[in-house]
Amino acid sequence: MKKLTLFSFLLLSISTTFVLSSCVKKDTTFTITLADQNLTSDPFIFDGKDKNLVVKQINSDITNLIKKNGGDPTKIKSVKLKSLKLVMTSAGQNFDKITYMSSWLLNSPADTAGTKLAYKSPIVAGSTTIDFDNNYSELINYFKTDAFYLKLVGYHTADLPTMTYKASMSVDVTIAP
Repeated sequence: MKKLTLFSFLLLSISTTFVLSSCVKKDTTFTITLADQNLTSDPFIFDGKDKNLVVKQINSDITNLIKKNGGDPTKIKSVKLKSLKLVMTSAGQNFDKITYMSSWLLNSPADTAGTKLAYKSPIVAGSTTIDFDNNYSELINYFKTDAFYLKLVGYHTADLPTMTYKASMSVDVTIAP
């Protein structure tokens, strides 16, 4: 009888745990691809220092993109970079004169801190595309509104002409139930 009671209790415990855990709502994570951004950097004279190649306001439209994925923008728990790609769109140019590059998110163009988003070092000679290495930073503070600033910093080894790029970015967004 004790074995049957113990077995019944164990079976009841397992069943209750299963039922209760299946009722718990879990966070939802999905990937959002932001609209491609056209970027232009000014010409720079080589001086052996890192240069802010681009600082541009990006309209992420995150609120609408979250709604389109069935989420509630007020319940964002986490935003992390999934990918960042930069493609040289200036005819006949490549990244030969830039040895490394980092990308940052800023709250304003005057923001001197920001959050390092991703980087690439070294940049392969002859490259016209850079797939940045992810820094895995939490980015939620930049996605509480639909706009943030993207800054590209690079170290160049020679004078740089005006260059144009296309930036493609996707983020993983986690929403609370």
